[in-house]
Amino acid sequence: MLIVAGEVDAESADALHAALNELKPGQRAVVDMSGMICRDSTAVDLLDKHSRRMNLSGGALLIRCPPGVGERRGCG
Repeated sequence: MLIVAGEVDAESADALHAALNELKPGQRAVVDMSGMICRDSTAVDLLDKHSRRMNLSGGALLIRCPPGVGERRGCG
């Protein structure tokens, strides 16, 4: 399980990208975003890219994000 907390934006994207790159092909992984404060399109793009990568390899990237979490846009 990968736990995401705080702001997820262009400035923090490298850390999220690196963590998602650690996932092995064919693996099923959960990204828990319940601690996220806000996000921008960078976070959405990264999750989409890595979800597609996992699906193509026979795995899955499951995203846990309760309603209302990270709704604030424009972090910073």
